[in-house]
Amino acid sequence: MYFYYELSNGKARTYNCETKKFKTMNTSDVYKQKKHFSLLKGCEASDEGLKQFVKDFMIWIREIRDNEVFKFDYLKYKSHEQVCKGLFKKLCHGKYEDMDDIDDIEYKFMEACNNSGLRYCKAGKYDCHGYDFTSQYPAILASTFDIPTKRGRVRTLKSIDKKTIEIGYYRMNITSDDERFKKVFLFSKDKVYTHISILFAMMCRDKEKFDVNIELIQEENNCYIYGKGAKDNIVTGQSIFGKWFKHLIALKNELPKNKLVKYMTSALWGRLCQYNRKFKTMDEINDEDLDVSITYDSDHDYYIRNIEQNGKGEDVYELVNCKKPYYSSVARFKPFLLSKSREMIGKVALKYIDDVVRIHTDNVTFNKQHDDVIFEAGTYKLSKEDKTTGLIQFRRDDCYKHFDNDKFTTKGFKDDI
Repeated sequence: MYFYYELSNGKARTYNCETKKFKTMNTSDVYKQKKHFSLLKGCEASDEGLKQFVKDFMIWIREIRDNEVFKFDYLKYKSHEQVCKGLFKKLCHGKYEDMDDIDDIEYKFMEACNNSGLRYCKAGKYDCHGYDFTSQYPAILASTFDIPTKRGRVRTLKSIDKKTIEIGYYRMNITSDDERFKKVFLFSKDKVYTHISILFAMMCRDKEKFDVNIELIQEENNCYIYGKGAKDNIVTGQSIFGKWFKHLIALKNELPKNKLVKYMTSALWGRLCQYNRKFKTMDEINDEDLDVSITYDSDHDYYIRNIEQNGKGEDVYELVNCKKPYYSSVARFKPFLLSKSREMIGKVALKYIDDVVRIHTDNVTFNKQHDDVIFEAGTYKLSKEDKTTGLIQFRRDDCYKHFDNDKFTTKGFKDDI
């Protein structure tokens, strides 16, 4: 059983808990081990940090095995990733398996969206008050959030309006020079937006009176539409993820300091949206005679999504399968999940938009106290966050110094830089 953290150039620092020895290995060789568990966020990336992580890991797996809320054997799985996927398959069995595969047309629309969390920062030093959604992505998935189960269809529309807009993707020109709007909205370089993002932009224009231009691009095949409701095979996230969410949140509440439980809860969405990919050097691509394209092309077997170097200094190509680009058809929820997350934190920010100094995914930080934004409803809970409350100097949204509690200062912050 290996524990590790990744270094640069395809290397990883490892600790073998049987031999009690440290070793620097190729990351690809670590993945071949029978069991391999990566250092989790918040743990120190050092030899001492690895040893401490192993001690904590053994405590955490016993807590998961012996609690009275929801117990299972963590070591039944070979990695953190396999735990996430294994529990999903167990707890959500029968709820997702008959979804349509994602074809090349749908994939292009999905990837053309801006699939990122909302981020904004006004650099400076402030008396901050931060508010954070608890397990936001899992909470969205387990709510009345709409998830299509079948492929949609390409259509050509002349216009759309907020009353009749259907679930799907739309080619839109959304532009604005209004700084308030740019705090809470992410633009797509490919000009493709989900219905959620379009409705949010319309709300900012019509209700908040922001200066925003919203136009449907007049061209053939300017949208990809799934429809509305059960008649169009749209289900709620609760129907798929409800049981999983109930057990994992109960376990998280029972074991609030257990990092493994926190990881299982927060990481699932990313594991379900993984690309169906393989990693090959150019020599391996040539030796295996793989059919590879520089960009996505359904007439080829793979396309090159990214290039990195391995421990030998060789270029390693990330090859995504053009015929089946995601491992799971559940990944269809990805653009909708991310746009819903942005809408939720954006609506909180809008309440006191001029006081916003920082937004990062599920957190908004104001320069004044606004505890009236705190709420709890259904699976959603917005609470005051210690990490972003107090006297804080921001350099970027992910780089700051907390003057009231140094343990919250990011590792990237240096006084002399």
